Amino acid sequence: MTPEHRIPVKAGQRLTFVAAVRHASPGSRATLAWYAGAEGPSSATTEVTVPPSSSDADDCRQVRVDVTAPAGTTFVQPALRLLPPESSVRGSRLAVDDVSLVRWGEEGGSSARFDTVLAERATAVTLQQVTPTAATEPTVLRATSSPVTALAGATEPSLSRTEETERP
Repeated sequence: MTPEHRIPVKAGQRLTFVAAVRHASPGSRATLAWYAGAEGPSSATTEVTVPPSSSDADDCRQVRVDVTAPAGTTFVQPALRLLPPESSVRGSRLAVDDVSLVRWGEEGGSSARFDTVLAERATAVTLQQVTPTAATEPTVLRATSSPVTALAGATEPSLSRTEETERP
């Protein structure tokens, strides 16, 4: 991994690394490496084991890591890692889709820059599509969510309210 793939963060910033996985070999891991600068070695690492799963399309699981950027860090580099292959015939494997690193906004914040909402209890959410012309009325969508449940391989969500994320 190279420094070009590091993502700027602020110490104390709340983040969620999430990915949909299947066909996971035992020992697969979701990793966040923390850095004090744009170059140099990592100062800390956060890892969560990805639960083994089959290649069946119905066996897709969401892996989630909720973290707070450690003090002294200015960059993070997310990764998914595999153990070395068992043999030259049978290699390690992991199918991944919908990978995101969510940077949570402040409570009550709203903006077109936000693209993710977390609801830990039944919540009514109103979404409004803003169009570039003032001549048309905005489209309003309404959705009701169910509480978020603990996800396989994830830490318990530490967020206690509905929040939004800022787009990078």
